Amino acid sequence: MRDGPQSGERTTRTNLGSPIQIVAWVCSGIVAIILLMAGVNKFMYDETTREIFEVALGGGRAFASIIGIVEIAAGVLILIPKFTPIGGLLAMGVMLGAIGSHVAVLGFEGEAGGMAGMAVVVFIAAAIATYIRRGALLRLLPKR
Repeated sequence: MRDGPQSGERTTRTNLGSPIQIVAWVCSGIVAIILLMAGVNKFMYDETTREIFEVALGGGRAFASIIGIVEIAAGVLILIPKFTPIGGLLAMGVMLGAIGSHVAVLGFEGEAGGMAGMAVVVFIAAAIATYIRRGALLRLLPKR
């Protein structure tokens, strides 16, 4: 009976309580909370969402719903360690679009500035979580 890996052996389990894994969990949690709330708001299609998607971006309710679906999917996937890199990449893609929308159309004044700041926070947190759990993505790829 052995108590753990012998010298030179590698284990397939990661230490979920290690400081680096705690950072991954915190970053994943931040991304999930923000994206799940934002995704639900897209479906509720309140006045602010309508103004952003119809008036400023020219997209409308269908476009907002599609973005909401992607945000919710990314928010859920990033919480599952095996799929964190996929959720993180989805989150980073959506946030690049959000940041680009602020640069090109929405600007950074008032409430728009707060939303742009949140997009930057989500992008950075998703990038950190994705980098820490990048091995999970490699394990999902087919073996050659």
